[in-house]
Amino acid sequence: MGHLQEAVLARLTRGGDLGPDEAPAASDRLMKSIQQESILPGPTKIDRNVLSAWVGAPERTVLQSKPSLDEDTVHRGELLDNLAMVLRRESVVVAYGLPKTGKTQFISALVDHAGSSELYFWFTFSGESGDLDRLMKQLCIWFGQKTSVWQTKADVEAGRLQPAQLFDRLSKVPVDGAWIVFDDCHKSKDRNLFETIRNSIVKAWPNCRMILISEEKLPEMPDTYAITC
Repeated sequence: MGHLQEAVLARLTRGGDLGPDEAPAASDRLMKSIQQESILPGPTKIDRNVLSAWVGAPERTVLQSKPSLDEDTVHRGELLDNLAMVLRRESVVVAYGLPKTGKTQFISALVDHAGSSELYFWFTFSGESGDLDRLMKQLCIWFGQKTSVWQTKADVEAGRLQPAQLFDRLSKVPVDGAWIVFDDCHKSKDRNLFETIRNSIVKAWPNCRMILISEEKLPEMPDTYAITC
């Protein structure tokens, strides 16, 4: 049982289901549930819901993935090459244009074109009040998956970190070559957020790139390279 508990504890922490301060208690609950199950006269059909109840874990935050390219997406190879060259010297780019013009699809293709499909973080703003909270939690989970550092996730969930404090904390452990993509940036209720992330994470992480997709040029980022697409 000892080896099983160690394996469960490692899996819960590594997968980002729970923070390091929550995983031991969840592991203990699971072990007790297994012991109780073993003395029942008949077996219980175990599925995801049963396991979740045994562990007592909260619903896991699901990270966003970049959108898949539509079958009728126009391949803009020359523009992809040009922007990829720009990103060799520019760490932050704003991709803006009218709605429904393929901006998101183009940047999704750019991530693949640049060979960064395993090192990107993608977040889409909805314009709702919970955006910042969602962003902080998802960024912590992505960061934990890349670095195995989970304490920031636990601190955010406990309300111990403000956004600027979180970004400063993350900047101390670099993710080399990371791409951070924010979609629908014009919907963000706090556009100064992007400059804060630029001055912390983007500057600290080697070869990090941040792309802001928006329906407008984002006046809050006046010195940022902008491209219409």
